[in-house]
Order: sequence, then C-alpha cells, then structure tokens
Amino acid sequence: MLNLRVVGLLIGSMFLAGCVSWASYPAAPGETAIKDPNNPAMEQIMMAGLQWTVSKNPPVDAKGNHVGKGRIALNLPVGIKPKVYRRIAEETGGGAEPITEANKDLPIYHVSSVRIRGDEAQINIIWPAASLGPSPQGGPVYQEVKLGLAGGLSTWHVVSFREWGPGGAEPPELNFYKPEPEYVAPAPKAEPSGSAKPLPGGP
Repeated sequence: MLNLRVVGLLIGSMFLAGCVSWASYPAAPGETAIKDPNNPAMEQIMMAGLQWTVSKNPPVDAKGNHVGKGRIALNLPVGIKPKVYRRIAEETGGGAEPITEANKDLPIYHVSSVRIRGDEAQINIIWPAASLGPSPQGGPVYQEVKLGLAGGLSTWHVVSFREWGPGGAEPPELNFYKPEPEYVAPAPKAEPSGSAKPLPGGP
C-alpha cells in the first residue's frame, strides 16, 4: 500500500513541474485537450522553446550585426494573460518584449503552436531570418523550427529540433499585449436627496 505522504509529494511535484497529460494550442477540430495557453506547462514550454530559439537564432543581418538594437518582440497565443505574457518575455531574455503597437517593427518571434502529450511536448516557433535580406514583398523572410521537449515531472527542456527552409512559414496574426486595466475605485455613494441633517447645536 502506498504511503499517503509519498503520493502527496508526487502529486505536488507534478503540479510544480507543470505536468499536463494532454494539451494543445491551437485546438484541432473535435479535440478534447486543454486549450488554455496560460496553463503552467504551456507557459514553461513557451519559455524553454523561445529561450532556445532566440539564443540559436538571434536577429542579425547579413554582416552579423544585431537587428533591433538588442530588442525583439514576442507574439504569443491568443487568450494569454498579461502577466503570463510578461513572464515569458522576461524569461526569454535577449531583450524580449511582449508585442505592442509601439514595438511591432522590431524582429518578431512567433509561437504558432504548442502540443503536450504526457511527458513530451512540441512547440513551433517562427522567426525572421534577417540575414537573408527582405522578402519579395518587402518584409522579412521567415523560418520555422519545430522543437521537441521533455518534462512533466522535471523541468521542460529541448531535446530535439527540426528547421524548415526559409520562406516556407507564415507567421500567425499579431496578438498584441494589453496590460491589465487600471483599478478605478468606486465613487462614494451620494446622500439621498431630501435627507435631513441635524442643525449645529440642535438636540
């Protein structure tokens, strides 16, 4: 018979490591997997995948000069919460920022899909290959990488990758970061009209 304390520790470690048996973004038709991009495992996988991609493929031009003056923008899945957007950008490093209207001209790294199946996961990331020059349409030439990750009961980490040739990937639509709305304190309730107030010196 299993010790209940051991079972509890195992379950706790699963949650700390972001263990999810079946999750997808975007969801396939008829799929019953978790679709929430704010899921802890999804977040960890995006962090690990973006760290790997940015470090291996920094935004440089044909001469090796850094594009964007050390800054890049991240385009993350629709529905992601502002605090999760910020955390992923911070953990990605390399001058990463959540994408906004103000920084959309920076090199953009796009997360196009995430799949989790038990202790294995895949993430597809599309980035601008600035070293190849502009595309015929005038924008950047994009490349895509499919990363395989392992984790679940341990920290998610990249174990394999496959890159596609330049120009074969179309980035998803931009999902602009929007910070949480500012808290507005409720206005004080007005005194009911016609309410009598005691006069100074009165009883």
